[in-house]
Amino acid sequence: MSVIEKLLTGLVNSVHNKVDLITNDWTRRSVGLFVFLAMAVIAVVGCLIELFVLNILGILKQVCRTTAEYLAGIKDDAIAFVERYIDLW
Repeated sequence: MSVIEKLLTGLVNSVHNKVDLITNDWTRRSVGLFVFLAMAVIAVVGCLIELFVLNILGILKQVCRTTAEYLAGIKDDAIAFVERYIDLW
C-alpha cells in the first residue's frame, strides 16, 4: 500500500468514525449523507483528473514516437542522398 493510499484510507476511516460517534439519529443521517455526497464528488473529480493526465501522457508518447520516426526517416533519406551523390562521382 502506498503512502497516499494509507493517507486516504486513514482519512476516510477517521471521518466515518466521527460520524458514527454522533448520537442524534437525524444528525448522523444528515452528516452521513453529506459525507457520502462529498466523497462521491471527490471520487468523480479524481477520476477525471486521472483520465486527463493519462490522455496527456498518451498524446506525449505518440508525439515523441512520431517525432523519433520522422527524424530516423530524415537520417535515412540523408544517407541515401549522400550515397547516391558518391555513386555519381
